[in-house]
Amino acid sequence: MKRSYSFLIISFFVLAFLASGCSKDDSNPSATKEQSFSNTPPAVPDVNLNGPASNSSDPALQLIKGYFSGLSLLRNYTDMFRNVEATYLDSTWIRKYVSGSITAILTTTRLADGSYAWKLTINGTKDSVNYDNWLALQGTSSADGKTGTWSLFKENTNLLTGDYSWQKNDDGSLTATLREYYNGSVRTRIEASENTDKSGQVLLYFGSTLSYKAMWKPDGSGEWWQYDSSGNIRHQGTWS
Repeated sequence: MKRSYSFLIISFFVLAFLASGCSKDDSNPSATKEQSFSNTPPAVPDVNLNGPASNSSDPALQLIKGYFSGLSLLRNYTDMFRNVEATYLDSTWIRKYVSGSITAILTTTRLADGSYAWKLTINGTKDSVNYDNWLALQGTSSADGKTGTWSLFKENTNLLTGDYSWQKNDDGSLTATLREYYNGSVRTRIEASENTDKSGQVLLYFGSTLSYKAMWKPDGSGEWWQYDSSGNIRHQGTWS
């Protein structure tokens, strides 16, 4: 149960060093910054999952917080672009971040149904690795940002390594799913939900088999279950 989600670390390592010491680049002399409603840039999606509100050192709780670290990676990435002014060119909004010799460009296009398509590309050189218009992330979000799905690609390749989807419900609750792919198939899946009262649940699957489940109360205390491949409970416990 101490699985490391290294595929996400690999996919996001470029974004990590961009987040430290990066500078926004709002200059684009060929971009037309029109102020009409149709050209108002959409907000970068914001998905905020916190996990149990407990400071316990219980190993089960630390495991769950590790899962939520993975589920928070999308927000860590979007924070970099949220305050960057978007320029508008050829029906596309462009946000740009520069860090040293690396340039990250987030583009957004409105689709016919009012939803948005997003792409993140990386160019430059870092630690002797050259990035030539590498598509690191792409996905869509609804017009109101309440739902979306993003695909993550293995560093400097077009191989799908994971995807992330979310839904903000009318009652204020939030659900999110993170999948890891291996040779084109889903290898692991994390499903999490949080309510406005800070209660929640997380499920971990290997393939299609439920392996781990945890539920917690608004005060952060909770209960967990670990299952074998036949769906039988192997271990269970609580934390406070």
